[in-house]
Amino acid sequence: MPKPDPFKVAGRACQASLSDGPGKIVGGGPDGLHGNWVLGFYVLIESSERLFLCDATGNAQVWVFAEIGDLLSLGNRVG
Repeated sequence: MPKPDPFKVAGRACQASLSDGPGKIVGGGPDGLHGNWVLGFYVLIESSERLFLCDATGNAQVWVFAEIGDLLSLGNRVG
């Protein structure tokens, strides 16, 4: 059996942290932390017109999960 993709594992753990469904992963990558621990990733998730930031590991440990705002809309320009 092939090893699971650590980013996909982290993404699924982040999606599971949402209360209103899994949402859509719209971005992410390595979180840049180094040391003697499991590789971590930041994951951006879109759900219900809101954006969430999550930091999780390749073995499904969620370290941070926070709503960071509404999605940007280019249709309502100022000026």
